[in-house]
Amino acid sequence: MIYYIRLLKIIFILFISVTASGQIKQAAIGQTVEKISIDKIINDTKNTKSLHDLKGKLTILDFWATWCAPCILSMKHLEELKKTYGDSITIIAVSDENENTIKHYLSKNRQPFVFALDTTRKLNNYFPHLTIPHTVLISKDLKVLAITEPYNITKEVIQNALKGESVSLHEKKYQEFDSNTDYMQTDSSTITRFQITKAIPSLPARIQGWHHHPLFDGRRFTAINYTVEDVLQQTFDEPNFKLIGYDSSAAAVVPDEPLCFDIIVSKERKDSLFVDLRKYLLQNFGIKVRIDSVEQPVYLLKKVKGYTFQKATGKQVFYKIQNGSNGYKVDSASVSDFIKNCIQGICPYLVLDKTNLSDRYNIDFQYNFLKNFPFIVEGKDFKDNLRKSGFELEKSTSKAPSLVIYR
Repeated sequence: MIYYIRLLKIIFILFISVTASGQIKQAAIGQTVEKISIDKIINDTKNTKSLHDLKGKLTILDFWATWCAPCILSMKHLEELKKTYGDSITIIAVSDENENTIKHYLSKNRQPFVFALDTTRKLNNYFPHLTIPHTVLISKDLKVLAITEPYNITKEVIQNALKGESVSLHEKKYQEFDSNTDYMQTDSSTITRFQITKAIPSLPARIQGWHHHPLFDGRRFTAINYTVEDVLQQTFDEPNFKLIGYDSSAAAVVPDEPLCFDIIVSKERKDSLFVDLRKYLLQNFGIKVRIDSVEQPVYLLKKVKGYTFQKATGKQVFYKIQNGSNGYKVDSASVSDFIKNCIQGICPYLVLDKTNLSDRYNIDFQYNFLKNFPFIVEGKDFKDNLRKSGFELEKSTSKAPSLVIYR
């Protein structure tokens, strides 16, 4: 049996989503770049202060983050390009993380790139995107040649660009997610359906629950740009599994890449929506699942001694994540709600409730996730703010549920 630990990718998408500023004109392919300032260059002696200082050199802007595994992998591809073309091209790795985070990364990784900070998000807003890695190719005369994925920029593309020839690549477009849009294009008269389609590259990973929809309330579930294992997790009442097990034969048939999933059941099957979803997934990929208790790293969520929680009287749960990054505020939530909707998504290990709190409470946990990625859980600021809300996390090991996929 092969086990591996996986981070909850779904929640991370929340932190890398951006909103374009109305004060800055957005870049477009074929246009000359604006004189957008660069906050800071960490490891380059040249006096690069804005995009206009890049004139005369073919430039690749690569938007990334230290916590983004696909970004790190794609950097190896860009590194090969740099080795091949040397000083003929400039590669600038752009991150909105803090300077200490980038310097910590550079202390352990040597790469032939210029590393730039974009803490004010001027570059992020000028080249808007919902997912990373996000790559922009700029000509020697400062024209935008491509807005794409890093792997699309091949040696042939670089050669053509250096010669001044045209470049035609798939454009990675910025598109905000609209929860009212039916991206799976379903006829309103549909009674039952199960469908899997390719990912929609221009969209972030999102779930549509269709709550309060006049036709689909309670009988439809849509997952845009999710993996099979992500969707399988949604079909269980257990906490989000942090440890996923595969046997070798199952790993071979379950695709790694994100897909789009849509299920509609009849009104009579509303209570079995996720049971049916799991059944269809298992049938479609020819796999089985079980839950094993596996010894694994965990976090224990505990109550701070002496802290008094305010019991809630309301029945409705309200969630508020300000600006996509600044904490969690909820009226009338259980500790399980708090773990599932906030803490679990940012912890690399499963979070177990050891608070002995069984009522519903008003919880106000204020913390800037975006500013402090990727060292959230172990950071002093995080721990201090969590304690202010009455909780603390303790690292431990324990037998905990693990989702095992097999054939």
